[in-house]
Amino acid sequence: MTNNLLKITFNVFEYSVEQLGEIIYQIFETFQVCETLKINKEKGKKFIQEIRKQYLTTIPYHNFYHAFEVFHSLSTFLYTSDQLKNNYTSEEKVALLIAALCHDLKHPGGSNQKEIEKGSDLALIYNDQSVIENYSISQTFLLMKSNEEANIFSEIEKEKQKKIRKWMIQLILATDPEFHREQLQKIRKNKSLSFEHESHRLQVGILILMSSDLGYFTRTMEIQAKWMKNVCEELGFEYSENNKSFVKNKILPMYQLLVKTVPETKPCFKLFQQNFKFKL
Repeated sequence: MTNNLLKITFNVFEYSVEQLGEIIYQIFETFQVCETLKINKEKGKKFIQEIRKQYLTTIPYHNFYHAFEVFHSLSTFLYTSDQLKNNYTSEEKVALLIAALCHDLKHPGGSNQKEIEKGSDLALIYNDQSVIENYSISQTFLLMKSNEEANIFSEIEKEKQKKIRKWMIQLILATDPEFHREQLQKIRKNKSLSFEHESHRLQVGILILMSSDLGYFTRTMEIQAKWMKNVCEELGFEYSENNKSFVKNKILPMYQLLVKTVPETKPCFKLFQQNFKFKL
């Protein structure tokens, strides 16, 4: 079943949010999330259900469909690459998967800059620093703290729990577009990148999540166009089908670095190469 689900041809728009929640649990089973966290399947399903409810349904882009798309892209990278499957620990895989699922939790729509410019409560609380990313992280952990039935970290050892939380914080903060270029430069400068070092694995994990956050560019042109229209509607941009310049300058360098770092992910970019005629 999972082999059929974790493909770049997957179309998120063909499913209801309830169906997507069920698929997330199937992917949890593939990566043994509940076993790693020492929880029963009911708690795993309850967590997914509660996370789904926290995503706003009134915004066109940063909603549960986007959360699923990012989660699915990251899961596909992990599933496709033996290098990733064999070198990340079980707890690190959990951190990557949960970070992908929750990275935009309760996203209010728009951008950090919009929050800062209007002096919103969120901007004041987080001192204009990665406002929405910080908010999503805190809401994820507050949800689990306030709802024991959905607290997937309740049974795992404290040290492992701390590590997963540390990874999730760093992963989600790295999705702030303001720091994308800085994150890519860090990885490029690391000439001795090795999966033997936890800090290096985290760096690669950040690259995987960043690439997954814009993973819809690996889909068919039809799916891609729908996502782009949703982005433009939410952010107030004028939609144009000619987005090749944006892809060349913003997306291509990220994908190229991921393929260079983890060559086994290259098949995931088959449609991207066909659509845009770029080499990876």
